[in-house]
Amino acid sequence: MLIKHGANVNAMDLWQFTPLHEAASKSRVEVCSLLLSQGADPTLLNCHSKSAIDVAPTRELQERLAYEFKGHCLLEAARQADPAKVKKYLVPDVVNFKHPYTGDTPLVSTDIACWSCNLKVDNVTEEVISLFGAE
Repeated sequence: MLIKHGANVNAMDLWQFTPLHEAASKSRVEVCSLLLSQGADPTLLNCHSKSAIDVAPTRELQERLAYEFKGHCLLEAARQADPAKVKKYLVPDVVNFKHPYTGDTPLVSTDIACWSCNLKVDNVTEEVISLFGAE
């Protein structure tokens, strides 16, 4: 509800903890996914120089946070139809990332962005995507 009304997902408390720090430290996977899908940055450091990824208690959660963050960065770059950003975030482990709530994929986002802006998909980006076998 707060996010829908414009709350800052990266807001920090007195100890520079973000909502993602709190959710990750308590293994609240669904809350972490929601925050990441709304633009939370898991690389922000708290007063102990720890990121949300650092405070996650399990390796599995740490890897999931990193994966979802990279996936959302790729989706946003694709939505913006920004070939430079797409190339930056396009790596084999996230090429088939699917948004956990909307089901969007980088290819669908790129197609929609390019279609709505009357842009041509960059040939190099298209080639790189096909090399990684994106679905």
